[in-house]
Amino acid sequence: MDPNDIPDLDVRKWYKKKINGIDKFHTVRKLKIDQDLIPEISWKQDLSLALIYCVWSQPLYFNLLFVSLISQLKWTDIRRTTVFLFVSEELYDSAIELFSKFNIKIVKIECTFNKYSVVDHPALQSFQKIVVCDCDTFTFGCKRHRFYAKLSNSTNSILMMDEPDSALKVFYDRKCLIEPSLIESDEFYAHCWSKILGKDVTKIIPKTKWYLSCMGCFDSSIFASEEWRGHVKQALEMGTWCDETVFLTFAWANGIPVQTLETLPNVRIARIHHAFEAINSPGLDLCLLHPLHGKYCEDNRVGQIYDVLLEEITESDNSVYMCFALQRSGYHAIINWIRSHLDDSGYLNDRIATDYKMDEVDVSTFLSFENQNIVAVDSPRKELDYYILILRDPFNCFASQFMMEFNKSGLKVLSVDWRAKVETWKQHALEFLGDTNIVKNKLCVNYNEWFSSVSYRAKLSEFFNGNPNDTLLDMIPTEGGGSSFDFRRFNGRARSMTVLERWKQVDPLIYSKYRDTLMFDPEIINLARRVFGDAFVEYVIQSEIWTLT
Repeated sequence: MDPNDIPDLDVRKWYKKKINGIDKFHTVRKLKIDQDLIPEISWKQDLSLALIYCVWSQPLYFNLLFVSLISQLKWTDIRRTTVFLFVSEELYDSAIELFSKFNIKIVKIECTFNKYSVVDHPALQSFQKIVVCDCDTFTFGCKRHRFYAKLSNSTNSILMMDEPDSALKVFYDRKCLIEPSLIESDEFYAHCWSKILGKDVTKIIPKTKWYLSCMGCFDSSIFASEEWRGHVKQALEMGTWCDETVFLTFAWANGIPVQTLETLPNVRIARIHHAFEAINSPGLDLCLLHPLHGKYCEDNRVGQIYDVLLEEITESDNSVYMCFALQRSGYHAIINWIRSHLDDSGYLNDRIATDYKMDEVDVSTFLSFENQNIVAVDSPRKELDYYILILRDPFNCFASQFMMEFNKSGLKVLSVDWRAKVETWKQHALEFLGDTNIVKNKLCVNYNEWFSSVSYRAKLSEFFNGNPNDTLLDMIPTEGGGSSFDFRRFNGRARSMTVLERWKQVDPLIYSKYRDTLMFDPEIINLARRVFGDAFVEYVIQSEIWTLT
């Protein structure tokens, strides 16, 4: 087992045992943290992004933080961040003991009660982005989401959901999160904030909606300003607990644009008692569950849902990708590019599909099946399996195959029987087009489009939650031995290769054999038209080299 992974089975049983029977969220205090069931967690920390949690006085929040971290390890790329836990002096030793295996950075500071007062801490000054997260924020998804990579590319994004009331009404409701002796009325509360902001707060608050948030991502430069420090000083003097009021009023008063959840497609925030509906929403990749500790926890379904989620988040999210392709179809390059979307994955090359018996996997795993007819592969986790079918046009694919054989054995290539490989290409094309439906959960990749079209690659990236390593497009994969024509000469600039014109470059000594293998098979020509277009096929078969050779 990968020591970086949460042990699925044991933790799931442990959660079920510890949480079963809790009927209200606030009784989560019954959850006991068992460090023996958690392995050492390692972090990549390749984003200049700090994720901060704060716990001041309630040890109960350690339980919530524990679940928040585990759920994010299962469903997000949190390992790419640097996680900080700011704690008060009296909780510091407990935090060190409880979270030692998580290897997060625990910082002891003077006891205060808000995240907005620590965002300019010296420990955070080297980071470009700062994400502020509530301890009672959990994640759930259908697969691991590159959430923080996407968030790091956004600007001042507070992840929010609409409150059904007007912004001003909710602003006044938030005065309950302030020292009661200081608040005489709504008018006095507004006057206090107007004095802090130097503007009439009732005129800068948006007219329609207020938002509740469980997470915000900010450019760290905001917190280095004297304006921010003055804002925080006065907010602390007022005694407000409400982070979002402090962040949002500062943004509104200073003209800082605040993006909302819509900037991260397929991500949604839900109150925990709406969790079932949220998880089943069409097109949803990741759900942030925010229980909203307090009045929203009175729903008697909360504990029941919480129990289900704690069991669900510990299930393995490691998918298996079965990749079918012909030799010389460019599939190694495509698989490596797809793998760059994932935090961690394995690659098992050139398996035998009909004999392959799959075991449980500790990371998402890619299996390649070369020159084989498509079949359903025996796997213990079929609900998490995907089939990837990679198809290159037959003219260039077989040109590369012929030249590979010619490079190995010279004119012996002329005696090779190519009928089996041609039939396999046709079977793949029929599955690609949907004329057959041998496997489910299928992703079809057109190599020609993948190589030549930025928009086509962008569409594929959406399936894997974006942010691929496009430098791989210029690399020659080590698998496969390099190009049949250029070998590895173009490594580092592979996009300069003429991979869509290999049909012109076959050695003259074997060109007639190559051409005749395809030319006298009307089915393969027809399938090529349907997949790659009439214009491309006509360009090849009407060319002088094709007709006169």
